[in-house]
Amino acid sequence: MKKSGVRYIDARIILLQVVCLIVLVVLTYKYLDWVEVTKVEISSPELKSSLTISAEEKVEKIVDGVEKARILPGKKPPGKYVIKLFSRKEIRVFHFGEGNYLYDLQGGRLLGPPPQLKKYLQEIREELRRRSPYGELLDWDEVKYLFPYGVKAKVTDLDTGKSFLAQRLAGYSHADVKSLTPQDKKVIKEIYGGNWSWKRRAVLVHVGGRKVAASLSGMPHGQDGKGGFFDLRFPLQGDKRSGDSLSYRFMYYKAAGKMGELYRKATPGETILLLFTAIDQGDWENMKALLTSSGRVEGKGLNEIIGVTVHKIKEKDELGFELGVTVTFRQGPYNDRRNVLVKLRWNAKAGYYQAEPEFLPGLLGKFEKSF
Repeated sequence: MKKSGVRYIDARIILLQVVCLIVLVVLTYKYLDWVEVTKVEISSPELKSSLTISAEEKVEKIVDGVEKARILPGKKPPGKYVIKLFSRKEIRVFHFGEGNYLYDLQGGRLLGPPPQLKKYLQEIREELRRRSPYGELLDWDEVKYLFPYGVKAKVTDLDTGKSFLAQRLAGYSHADVKSLTPQDKKVIKEIYGGNWSWKRRAVLVHVGGRKVAASLSGMPHGQDGKGGFFDLRFPLQGDKRSGDSLSYRFMYYKAAGKMGELYRKATPGETILLLFTAIDQGDWENMKALLTSSGRVEGKGLNEIIGVTVHKIKEKDELGFELGVTVTFRQGPYNDRRNVLVKLRWNAKAGYYQAEPEFLPGLLGKFEKSF
C-alpha cells in the first residue's frame, strides 16, 4: 500500500519552539528594561544646585541627544556641570561646561551634542543658576543698566537669608540705595545683628530678572542732603578698579560662590588680607580654607573678636610677614594694637597660598589659653 504524502510534525517540537520564543521575548524585554534610562540628574557642585528629570519625554530627549553626539578630538574641558543617566544596568556620567560640550567619563571621549540638546543644556544651566543660593558675578558697567536710577530691587543677605526691598536713587561707581519701608530698614539692621555698621556683607540683588552678586555696607549715610542711604557695590573694571578694595571683592566672590577663584588669583599679601577679612567677618568656613590646619579655629577667643583691621604688612622673609593689626573684642579690650607674624605656604593641590595657624595666639592675646 502506498504511503500518504502528508507529514506530521511532532507537537513537542512546536511546544519547544513556542517556549523558546517566549523566553527570547521575555529576555529581550528584561534587557531593554535593564538598559533603559529612567532618570537623569544634573547638578553643579560650584552653584550648589541640582535637578532631577524623570518625565519620559524629557529623559528621551537627553538620551537621544547623547546617542547622536559626535565624537570630537580634544581633551577633557573644564566641566562645571554633571549629568548622570540612570538605568538598572549602570549610571553613565558626563561633564559639560560653558560651551555645552559633553565629556563621557567612562568612555573618555569629548562629544559634540546636536543643536537641540545644546539648547536644552543651556536651559538647564539657567535653571540651575536660578536654583543656586549664589548670584551672578557681573561688572558694574553691566549692572548699572540693569539697575538704573529709580528702579527697585530685592536684596537678600547670603548668610542669614533675610531679604529687604530697596530703590536706587544715586551713586556713580556703585548704587546708593534706600530701603523702601521702615520694615525693610529694620531687616537691614537685623542682618547686621542689631547695630549699624560699615562692615560689608555678601548679598544677592534680584533685579531685571537676574540674581547678581554684590557687597552691602550697613551704615545709613547722607547723599545730596538726604539720609538713610546704603551702599551696594559690584565689581569694577578698567581704570575704576582702584576703588574696588579686596574686602569688596571678598563679598562679590562669596555671593557668587567663587571664593576658590578669588584665592587662586591672590598674591601672598592679598591672601593675608583675605584671611583677616574672614576673621573680621566671623566667617569660619573661609578662614579654614585659608589655613594649612584648621582643627581648632572656632575656639572661644575667635568668637570673642568683633573686629580686626590690618594696618601694615611687612615681608620679613620668603612668605613670612609681620603685620600691624587692631583687634576689638566683645568684652574688651577695644581697638587694641598688636603685631603678629604670619607664615604662608603654597598649597599645590588647592592652587593658592595658605597661612600656618601659629599666628592665632598672638592675635588673641588674653584668649591664648583657649587654644
